[in-house]
Amino acid sequence: MNFSTNTSFFCFFGRNIPGDGEVSQSEFQAFVDSVITPRFPSGLTIFDANGQFQDSTGIIIEEPSKVISLIFEDTLDNETSINQIIEAYLQQFSQESVLTVVDEDIRVRFVESEPVPEPSSVTGALLFSTLIVACRLRKKGHKHR
Repeated sequence: MNFSTNTSFFCFFGRNIPGDGEVSQSEFQAFVDSVITPRFPSGLTIFDANGQFQDSTGIIIEEPSKVISLIFEDTLDNETSINQIIEAYLQQFSQESVLTVVDEDIRVRFVESEPVPEPSSVTGALLFSTLIVACRLRKKGHKHR
């Protein structure tokens, strides 16, 4: 089955900017394009989310968020890249924190599509015969009503 062992990573980016509005969709996409994609060009998944958290003063904050999901090899370079992404977001958008979830040693694989096999002539003949029998039985059923 050709599974590889990797790390699954989720990063929750709050979009509220303290005292200054919200990180827009275009600002977040620019961040993805300039900061995340160069470090993980193989791919990622982005989710829109509505989150809440308790800030350092004890206040419950609700805010729209973006969740980035990555699957990558557990290497020092990738860990450094994750730390750089988080630091860049904290600084660029005046954030207090960024939530991360890491699950190491997951098994993943890509399942590629395969062409659908053509039915064999025997299978086709059996299917056609079954349809003819079903139609004849249905017609007989209608005559007896």
